[in-house]
Amino acid sequence: MKKNIIVFASLSFLVACSGPQSETVTAQAIKTYPEIEKLSWLSGEWVRNSLTDFSSEKWEKKNDSTLYGVGLTMEGKDTVAFESMTIEQKNNTLYYIPVVKDQNAGQAVEFALTSSNKNEWIFENPKHDFPTKIIYKKINNDSLYAEISAVREGKEVKVPFPFARKKIK
Repeated sequence: MKKNIIVFASLSFLVACSGPQSETVTAQAIKTYPEIEKLSWLSGEWVRNSLTDFSSEKWEKKNDSTLYGVGLTMEGKDTVAFESMTIEQKNNTLYYIPVVKDQNAGQAVEFALTSSNKNEWIFENPKHDFPTKIIYKKINNDSLYAEISAVREGKEVKVPFPFARKKIK
């Protein structure tokens, strides 16, 4: 009797282990963001000193599809401009989305990527008053040229921002 119980238990165990699998493994697509990855070099702090003012932008990766930054410009001890900035990949398009204090009722304004190559990204929003175009150009790993521009009264107005990567001490 004891032998029959052991044989029965062993057979039950084998049948349970070798039965058809009811679990189905579903393949999930892993979403990638290749366009935002091309801008990963932007992470870090960038500074610009001139005779009249100081500007800074600090960027970090927020998640797989988004870079987040803050920028400021100071004249002496006065902060004359402050903005938060997002570069986000939605589907296959990049958007530069600034929120500037005391402008646009504090609302975000989207600039879509209209042109890019290995070292330059041009974002535009022709419906915005100023700027209508924002350019980021990688000069090298420690040098960045940014520019905002628009056509006003028939003339193109450009504001350049040559930045250097802030050295970590």
